[in-house]
Amino acid sequence: MMGLLHLALSMPLRRQNGTAASCIINAIAPTENYADRIVHTMRLGRLEGAKPRALRIVFNNPFTVKDVLHVLRNKHNLKSQELYRSVFIRRDETSNQRELFELFNQCRKELNERKKSGGQNLGIRNVKGVPTVAVNGRRSQRCEVDAPADDESQRQKNA
Repeated sequence: MMGLLHLALSMPLRRQNGTAASCIINAIAPTENYADRIVHTMRLGRLEGAKPRALRIVFNNPFTVKDVLHVLRNKHNLKSQELYRSVFIRRDETSNQRELFELFNQCRKELNERKKSGGQNLGIRNVKGVPTVAVNGRRSQRCEVDAPADDESQRQKNA
């Protein structure tokens, strides 16, 4: 969670973080008991003046993928509450996950362009873990950003 200011309460900082996290999780999904599943909270980075630090929230193991997706899909509920307008939530991703997501977005753009230009039976498939634009379930080509120059010249020879 980002953008959550430190509170000037008379309780210890760890307890403040836990209280703030519980309030925010309840604001996102009031009908669920996600706040009861918080195991640990901690601020990331160094305290620099009034600049807010990120708050990391760790949930217990029974917190399933379905629960995570429910929280991420409903995070927009915070924007409707004045107190939490500056707070935003992001998934914790590795650099490889971020790169694959970026590559998937580029393939999606390429797919839309090819469909607009008359392409049919197109889709995105994962070929050896890499998102690829495919025709009828077969690999047609990798996204242009990911394809090295040698692969491009090889494809032109085969065509």
